[in-house]
Amino acid sequence: MSRTDQQRYDEALAYVKSVDPGLARDIDAQLRARAVAVGAEISLGGAGFWRQGTPAQHTAVRALLLCQIAFFRPPHCRANLADMAVLTATRSAYLGKTEAQVATEIRNYIRPPARSLEAVAQAALTANQPIGNLDFVTFSRTDRFLGANPICYNGVTAWLFISGMVSKQWLAGPGNKIDANSADAAFGQGQEIPPAQWSSIPRGHLWTIQRQNDPTTCHWGVSLGSGLAAATNNTLGSLVLMLTRDDETVQKKSAYDTFEFERICQVLNSDFKYGHAGKNPPAKPDTNIKVKQINSMTSQALY
Repeated sequence: MSRTDQQRYDEALAYVKSVDPGLARDIDAQLRARAVAVGAEISLGGAGFWRQGTPAQHTAVRALLLCQIAFFRPPHCRANLADMAVLTATRSAYLGKTEAQVATEIRNYIRPPARSLEAVAQAALTANQPIGNLDFVTFSRTDRFLGANPICYNGVTAWLFISGMVSKQWLAGPGNKIDANSADAAFGQGQEIPPAQWSSIPRGHLWTIQRQNDPTTCHWGVSLGSGLAAATNNTLGSLVLMLTRDDETVQKKSAYDTFEFERICQVLNSDFKYGHAGKNPPAKPDTNIKVKQINSMTSQALY
């Protein structure tokens, strides 16, 4: 006897609960009111599962579809990124996968218990390819691309997920809605630091450089420790002072790079976009900008 749509929903939710009870509660809070309609959407009928996989694997795939529907649609997500075409692609992608592989993707919707600032720094160093299409539905913690021409806070978003510091719940919600107006709230307000501490932001901390009294004019990245940093979209108004291999300082425009953090602060402080009056160098190093650091291990905005 075939399942009813309600049974299909309940079985998929029970599978999610076996992976993580908290995740199941979050999903049910989003979808319980329309469980029957969602149960119909997660059907595997016509996708070829009748000839491949096991009943447990089939339930796991339905559970994954449940995760995508719950978090990659409004109101949690800014737009419907889990429409029927995406669900169809998911069925196809996981048709030949094992139950364990499907469960691994479901666990991406929660944060792994082992998280570290070092992992954030490593992600900022190794996920350094400004190419491809940054599709958060299919994004993997093993991916090393950032999308073509990533905005600075999009780079930070990718590194936080790759490192395990945030889940796909956060990625689909605050991470997908992020822009200059919401970046502070999405990452955490952080702690303003004086110029004397610009070169000593701890490794793995996030940083932001903001125009005084205008936090929407900003640049974001990750500290690599020892005064070094990584960021994306280092272009035009965000010219970066780079160190070449022979330690000669040069100006460079780049979609991704590592650099001396204090020098980018000096550059932005001298830049018209950040409000410098035209003197070069500025009369004071902190005339037009403020710098904040955010500990992603303790930020209450991340989940």
